[in-house]
Amino acid sequence: MGDEPIGLGWRVHSSWAIVVAVSGPAASPVIVHRDRVALLEDDAMVEPYHAAAAAGLAEAPALIDSVAEAAATSAADIVRGFAESLGPVAAVGVVGGDRRLPDDLAKRVASHAMLHACERQLFEEAVIEGAARAGLPVATIPATGRLLADASDTLGVALEPTLTALGKTVGKPWQKDHKEATAVALLALSTS
Repeated sequence: MGDEPIGLGWRVHSSWAIVVAVSGPAASPVIVHRDRVALLEDDAMVEPYHAAAAAGLAEAPALIDSVAEAAATSAADIVRGFAESLGPVAAVGVVGGDRRLPDDLAKRVASHAMLHACERQLFEEAVIEGAARAGLPVATIPATGRLLADASDTLGVALEPTLTALGKTVGKPWQKDHKEATAVALLALSTS
């Protein structure tokens, strides 16, 4: 495609993610591509902490490690595929990757809400690792209610109106995940 550097923004939901490829400055970004990608296709692997809780603490670490490795390998392949098809991917941005989770595996599998938090963290970290394996710098932003405001502060641009207008231009689907992925892609571009 073009020669303009591209940022890939990821909004991860366990084993799948919304990915938005964007170029241009934060004040006037251009959506190059957007997609919903699966990090893992094997239904037995998409909820590794749920599976680990069912398997027992003795088998859990090996199971979790194997899923993390498979997801990181998949993420690296996906990033490389986007770079080959879209052009010069300069950086990757990931929403999240920063949850404070207990180190103790027994505490991680103790509640249903914790299982989901651990799974999202595992897949966010897999994308970060995959991007690094693809040789690209990675920027992250916490998955908080202030994500767009924090990104706006960092970039020096009011992103909410820019992203709302951009959504009208690119059409549906254009949801919160797409906006957040675009914001983190712009952050990644600004730091690459």
